[in-house]
Amino acid sequence: MKPPIYSYKPTDLTGTALDVFTVENITRRRFIVGAGGLLGAAALGACGAPGGSAPTAGPTTTRTVTDMYGQVTVPAEPKRVFCNYDDSLACALALNLPVVAGPGERGKGDTPFPAFLTPDQVVGITKLDSYPTPNLEQLAALNLDLIINTTPIPEYVESLKGIAPVFTYDVYGAAGWRKGFETLANTFDRSQLAADWLASVDARAAQLKATLHQGTPRSFALGYAAADGSLWFYPGLPAYSSLLNEVGFAEAGFAKGRTGDIQLAAELVPTMDADVFMFIDYEPGDPALRQALVASPLWPKNVTTFAVTSAETYPAPQSFLALFDSVEKALL
Repeated sequence: MKPPIYSYKPTDLTGTALDVFTVENITRRRFIVGAGGLLGAAALGACGAPGGSAPTAGPTTTRTVTDMYGQVTVPAEPKRVFCNYDDSLACALALNLPVVAGPGERGKGDTPFPAFLTPDQVVGITKLDSYPTPNLEQLAALNLDLIINTTPIPEYVESLKGIAPVFTYDVYGAAGWRKGFETLANTFDRSQLAADWLASVDARAAQLKATLHQGTPRSFALGYAAADGSLWFYPGLPAYSSLLNEVGFAEAGFAKGRTGDIQLAAELVPTMDADVFMFIDYEPGDPALRQALVASPLWPKNVTTFAVTSAETYPAPQSFLALFDSVEKALL
């Protein structure tokens, strides 16, 4: 997933904030939706969808916990859970939470579930749209008792509250995705499951690091090619710390000290000084864009490149295990 980091604007290589996005970058990078439209749809959805109702979740006890926005009352033992994005879906399934609905890849109802989720993990899960606008009528019909959310936009959260309690946790902030995963696990008494998953990620990372690095660590950057010939990259994002740090790569020189989504204009692409650049394919047209960029005279010829799918970069343990496999295959 192109990480939905909502707390800052992207910059170009000079550090200048970029205020104007193309339609492509708006739809691919940001969750932009009017609060009035969401709240109005929430009111409609709360009245229920035509054609019958979902099975009831049954009586349950509750407890008050703390999420990104403060205190929220949630079921002590949730029975019918909706996950709003691929990252929360993967984490909830890793923790054996009773998920009954979630999106396909990139928050869509008409895309497959992420490939790193096995078919048996998604049996019985209703797939529907959640990004950029959740289908609130469909959600209301599911009689949910918990919504797990990773989209840190207050208006979005408010729109969901009329359907079920919303627990929002942070996977993209400074604390990193691990802290978010542990927060979700601790809240719903699944700390040991989280510890087991993280131990498996650590073990795989250590094995990969030992396999890849026999000498000086190579510098590394990741991002995607844009239609205008520029290169977007993501320096220092906590969600990718497992890739850059745990498997022994050093951050590329041109990325050091920068944060946010950085655009490297076409004429500056030759200055990119990474040893390895990982392209992330998000859209069907992305492979052609990156292939054209790498084949152009602008591309530094000493930079090793490979590509992974966006599903392999979701901040969830299953995703990182799949990503490590792709990195090993590409670089060995």
